[in-house]
Amino acid sequence: MDSQEDFAKMLQVLAIDRMVRELDQMASYGLKLPLEQDQRVRTLRQKLPPMGAAPEDFARAEGENHHEIVALRKLFPSWMAQLDHGPRSIDQLKRELSLCYSVLVVGNQKKQEDLWAQLAQWTTVERELFSSDSPPEVAQLITVDAAGLAYGSSAAVRDLLGRVVSALGVEPIVRQSDYLPLAHLTILEQLRGHIYELAERDNMPARRYIPVKYIFMVKNLEPQLGGWFFCNMRDDLWNTPGCKWVAFADEAGANSLLRQPPDFFDRELSLATGMVTAAHYSR
Repeated sequence: MDSQEDFAKMLQVLAIDRMVRELDQMASYGLKLPLEQDQRVRTLRQKLPPMGAAPEDFARAEGENHHEIVALRKLFPSWMAQLDHGPRSIDQLKRELSLCYSVLVVGNQKKQEDLWAQLAQWTTVERELFSSDSPPEVAQLITVDAAGLAYGSSAAVRDLLGRVVSALGVEPIVRQSDYLPLAHLTILEQLRGHIYELAERDNMPARRYIPVKYIFMVKNLEPQLGGWFFCNMRDDLWNTPGCKWVAFADEAGANSLLRQPPDFFDRELSLATGMVTAAHYSR
């Protein structure tokens, strides 16, 4: 058996281990699956090798329990979706932001609105640092409403970035002489310039590490426009220091935001299940 096949089987087993950890975390929020479903997951986990076991042990266990593993991987998300993960989702998002990840939040409109109502209480997020001797870095949470902007308009990306800098209290630069399909680059440079000014004010040389100053939370984003913004402009946004991003989409729209190249977002948070996954491996 080749190593790639062994690795795939190990991932199948680890998915069940992840389910048990989700069940344990849910308990602290007073959430629990029906006893039969809970025991079905835990019973299967007991049949599987512990973390750190040899690859051949994972492969053997996966082969012996293959059908049940496959069945639970299909059933578990639907079971989780029967519960209200609102408070847990908020804490999950806060944790991912404190770790300085960009996050795609996926859920229906009602769950998004419920989350936004709770997000309204936030103003900053402290970033966790590896060194306990350093004071925590604090990033401001900035809300950007993309309502009314639609994919297909050559000005849509420019206007979206205009709303981003406007949310910082900066008047976006719109030059009539700019070639419209590239007009967004003028505003993007304006955003970078604003962040470099903050770095200089904090006595940080522009070419050195600049901590995350802003977390932009973009709501009401049309999925195709979001795909163009976060996928086509991926490298431009990555090269803008001091920023992280949170976008919101329903299940259908998420596919547009994760199209090729799909790795702008570090994490995907499902509001239906309260679970966080690596975004570019989730679909």
